[in-house]
Amino acid sequence: MIKRTAIFWWNVVQDATSLWLERNAFSYAGSLAFYTLFSLAPTIIIAVTVIGVVMGEEAAQGKSSLNCRAP
Repeated sequence: MIKRTAIFWWNVVQDATSLWLERNAFSYAGSLAFYTLFSLAPTIIIAVTVIGVVMGEEAAQGKSSLNCRAP
């Protein structure tokens, strides 16, 4: 039973590796990373704008309404 399970998973790994290399997955992974990197800035701008509208300008700027000082 254990041998059959090990053989099954070995075949799964081999098939996955084979398909990864055949279908040029490195190129797709690079493209995905590139577009993810350049979509972060607009997403952050939109999130800060929405937070500013909903919670007020201080919350969007990260200012706390509580002034806590260390003794």
